[in-house]
Amino acid sequence: MIKNKTIFMIKVSNVTKKFEDVTAINNLSIEIRPGVNGLMGENGAGKSTLLRLISAIYVPTDGEVTIDEHPADSLEAKNTLFFLSDNPYYPRNADIKTCVSLYASLFPLDVDKAFELIDKFKLPKGRRVNNYSKGMRRQLFIAIALAMDCSYILLDEAFDGVDPMAVEVIKQEIKEQSKTKTFIIASHSLTSLEGLCDNFILLHKGKLSKEGNIVEEATTYQKYQILFDKEVNESDIISKGYPLSSLTRIGSISHLIFNADFDIDSFKKDFPCSLFEKINIDDQEVFKENMRKEKDR
Repeated sequence: MIKNKTIFMIKVSNVTKKFEDVTAINNLSIEIRPGVNGLMGENGAGKSTLLRLISAIYVPTDGEVTIDEHPADSLEAKNTLFFLSDNPYYPRNADIKTCVSLYASLFPLDVDKAFELIDKFKLPKGRRVNNYSKGMRRQLFIAIALAMDCSYILLDEAFDGVDPMAVEVIKQEIKEQSKTKTFIIASHSLTSLEGLCDNFILLHKGKLSKEGNIVEEATTYQKYQILFDKEVNESDIISKGYPLSSLTRIGSISHLIFNADFDIDSFKKDFPCSLFEKINIDDQEVFKENMRKEKDR
């Protein structure tokens, strides 16, 4: 059985990773929190490279990665972790049983659990894996990853090509397992991470842009739906000194997200409206606002 972990057991300390003249990770330091961690950033931000550094597929050019205080490339560290890449290996012409048997011979795989998840996805067992669609292959290897008896599960583009119903099954399984395991999930799809992550890590050009707890981060934003008496644009609001982060419209209703407190009475005087209502901000919007800030730097 996997015991509950104390905080910050994966540590990345002043890590740089270079590929010839390209710096993929630049002096990055971070401590991974327990629970589900969403790893975000634009293409080329360093997400996949970071996962490969943690799983010791790559060796840092500088700095150190430790897992439970052991070097990432040590046997002690490797026995606690499973990394699922965006293009996992499987033997040519293999079927499901062959794939499961292979991974069970290499990693601490709970075979019964793997087939239980495979059954949930309703994958055809008599077909060769290379004849599966991209989404079906992804579901197979997600099932294998989630059946690993490891403390740390790293998933690169976990939901790529997976249909929405299967995504929900995966999310529920991850949420349940996150009570005793730590997940790092890299994804370019903010929608796929919504409602799943406890914490987020935002990379930009190989550096840590921001990280934190989703719930705590959401409290730094305020969202309102407003029906203005006349047309109002972002520039109008910003020019008045209000801390507007974004404005979107759905029909005649405007949704505004602010990144700091402001005087509501003054706002209503500056921008008369017939509806002014505070509403909840969701995980995806928190992700988007943080990524928007990074682009604007």
